[in-house]
Amino acid sequence: MEPWSDRAADLYEFVFSREDAHRNAERLHRLIEERTPGCQTLLDVACGTGWHLERLRDWYHVEGLDSSLGMLRHARQRLPDVPLHQADMRTFDLGRSFDVVVCLSSSIAWMQTKADLADAVGAMSRHLNQGGLLMIEPWGFPEDANDEPWLTTIEADDRAVALMETTTLHADTWRQETHYLTWTPDGGIDYLTETHTFGAFTKADHEAAFGQAGLSVGFDPDGLLGRGLFIGARRRS
Repeated sequence: MEPWSDRAADLYEFVFSREDAHRNAERLHRLIEERTPGCQTLLDVACGTGWHLERLRDWYHVEGLDSSLGMLRHARQRLPDVPLHQADMRTFDLGRSFDVVVCLSSSIAWMQTKADLADAVGAMSRHLNQGGLLMIEPWGFPEDANDEPWLTTIEADDRAVALMETTTLHADTWRQETHYLTWTPDGGIDYLTETHTFGAFTKADHEAAFGQAGLSVGFDPDGLLGRGLFIGARRRS
């Protein structure tokens, strides 16, 4: 997996909306309550800068995990009292389990192969209590490929950022190019580009990984971002 650079983590923190993340966390909480009321503990895998956890901790005892030290730096500033772990989602072992494990914002697509996908779902599954829920938000499926660019601009007193992003399908991977133009009063205009490769997994690929991990799985076609949400359950013994 290609890590986020520290500069990209800083820009991610600036560009993406805390309010949107909180609304998504509220919808996630409703989905959890509909299926398994009374959950108390939650692990956010690929927690990023911690915006979802900031709202989810209103209902759960939360922990977070991410492979990016740049992302975790922001999360630790935001959530100094929350346990946050730097680890690979394919191999992590925290030595404890949770009522709910989530992987949001399509972060599962950082997995490059079906084997990576199965390893990550398996690692998350091993951290579930009996009867617990695993909720994974996928990237778009390959049949929904769309080459249109995404553009947004954000302004504040100390800087303005324009972001343009393209994502194209190449066989069984997505290639994403992200371009940032940043203006600051002292530094003028700065340019940063990052390229990442993500796994292009079908709905069946995700379902197979859940099944391999011993979980039943359903699919909410709306999810949090309009990309759907896989919801797996560890059967009670």
